Amino acid sequence: MAADGRTALPVLVVGDVFVDVLAGPIDRLPLWGKDTFSPLPIAAVPGGSAQNTASGLAALGVPTTLFSAVGNDVFADVVRNRLRNRGARFREATDVPPGYPTGTCIVLSGKADRGFVSHYGVSDFWGCDELPLTYLRQFSHVHVGGYFSCKRMRESLPQFLAKCAQAGCSTSIDTNDDYTCNWDAKFVTEVLPLVDVYLPNDDEAVGFARSVVAAAGAHFDGSVEAAIDLLSKHIRGVVIVTRGADGVLGKLADGTEFTAPALRLDSIVDTVGCGDAFNAGFLSQLMRHPTGPGALIPAQVLQQAAEVACINASFQVLQRGAAETVGTDNTLKKFAQRHGVEWSPEWALAAPCPPIASSDRVVEDHAEPGWGAVVVAAASAFILGVVVAKHLH
Repeated sequence: MAADGRTALPVLVVGDVFVDVLAGPIDRLPLWGKDTFSPLPIAAVPGGSAQNTASGLAALGVPTTLFSAVGNDVFADVVRNRLRNRGARFREATDVPPGYPTGTCIVLSGKADRGFVSHYGVSDFWGCDELPLTYLRQFSHVHVGGYFSCKRMRESLPQFLAKCAQAGCSTSIDTNDDYTCNWDAKFVTEVLPLVDVYLPNDDEAVGFARSVVAAAGAHFDGSVEAAIDLLSKHIRGVVIVTRGADGVLGKLADGTEFTAPALRLDSIVDTVGCGDAFNAGFLSQLMRHPTGPGALIPAQVLQQAAEVACINASFQVLQRGAAETVGTDNTLKKFAQRHGVEWSPEWALAAPCPPIASSDRVVEDHAEPGWGAVVVAAASAFILGVVVAKHLH
């Protein structure tokens, strides 16, 4: 229970699970045929937008279940173990064809940005059809992460979101980047009207807005302000755009706007998982002031949620990777105070969810990523320069 006496209601997170092979921080992308030194050991750790958000929510005291899929490989237990240790439940999709590996992402991190090389594996081959209405009714909110990383889920998402509304769940979504750069306008016209909270970064918001305007044959000036104005007209709730060091710009369907600042930091480690940390911080507050699907979220609640989310995201950029170290009630309070932010009594956080005991085979923390992960990490490091630097030519 949070300091204000409110208990966060349970959240279902649906979306991508990856194992991130981390290399860096590096100053520039590798050159073709050249080696690039990674000052920190190359490591294989759980990742994926949905997994990161689920782990972050549990750390902030929100009862959380992740629905996704992993392959029949060494990485599967790395993911399961991480979620159990974080206190997040993991419901694994069963309607999945055999033989596909856990999604894997090579992450090149730098102080200013990051780049990825991904193999989606099993992430493309599961859907939400197997989740019955009776199951969804135990949750207050459903968050969708990694929209572009989960092909089958993406194709049936409008039907699933309609089922969530029928179950009484409010909804949110973070699409992440469209590696095809197509930014299908159907997402705006067919998915957003079924969503209560859309959480893009500035590039994603502009990408979708440009696609919609181009389909209409109109002019788009490319600004974040124009993008959020367009997107807010299609959503039933609120669009909240993260803009890195420039903080957050939000706009409700009724035209109400709000902002929240990012913390000013002297330096950062990397930006991997920053958006997912924002999502977790935001939803941790929203779940203490729950609303039903399509209901108006009070502007004060949105403002408060955005402020906590910015603190959690700022904390994340001082960590390596996305989910190795996540914010908790205690660490975020101390972090905010160290950076000159007075902790508001309205920012109600709860103690982390306790680890989940299981009779399943468990990978010990000190064994992560395990010998198999080390082999893959080493192989990934070998091909890193070849695969990524090819895009430079």
